[in-house]
Amino acid sequence: LADHARARVVIEMPDRHPLSSMSDAWRHFWNLERPAEPTPDDLLAVLAEMGIAATREEFVAPLVENHDPKRTAHFARVRLCLPAAREAAAMSRPPLITLRTPSRPLYAFTLATIVAGLAALAWATVALPVSPLITLQAPEIIGRDPVSAGLIFWLCLGLVGSLRTAAIGDHAVLTFHLPFIVAALLLGGPVAGGWVAFVSTLELRELREVPWY
Repeated sequence: LADHARARVVIEMPDRHPLSSMSDAWRHFWNLERPAEPTPDDLLAVLAEMGIAATREEFVAPLVENHDPKRTAHFARVRLCLPAAREAAAMSRPPLITLRTPSRPLYAFTLATIVAGLAALAWATVALPVSPLITLQAPEIIGRDPVSAGLIFWLCLGLVGSLRTAAIGDHAVLTFHLPFIVAALLLGGPVAGGWVAFVSTLELRELREVPWY
């Protein structure tokens, strides 16, 4: 690497072995103690013995989690060298792969963001009018107020868009609510856009797969 690098060599590695969270499962199924090494400190020690003055820089990256219990059980069963018949038993046990608990600062930041957003939406609802451009010319269907009828119409479209998702690979999901948010914002102003965004960003995935935050 030193012969080909122009400035420096960067090696990215986790603070612990990525499969160390399965140590309890190895102990349960095979009565084996799995090592917790190597670690970045071990690598630095080896490089120091080689005469390479390496430095360590730590950073926090988003954690990619798999919330599908079937896929988690299959992955764990294969890694643990268990027969296919044990996969059902693995699913009935607690998760074999321990997920990291989000930190308190993350919870605090998320809560502050939600409170600030709700406060801004409440203030805008009271202080700003909804533009009549969002008027629905069929108030008898939803209500007598054509402006409110138009707002409810776009709220329903945004909600339908949030229910429709398409998976892209293993860790990406395409949602369809953004066009309705933009349309409500352009037609009804910030109040209409805010309410459509508030409703349409609620997804079934938040109840079935991913955490609410």
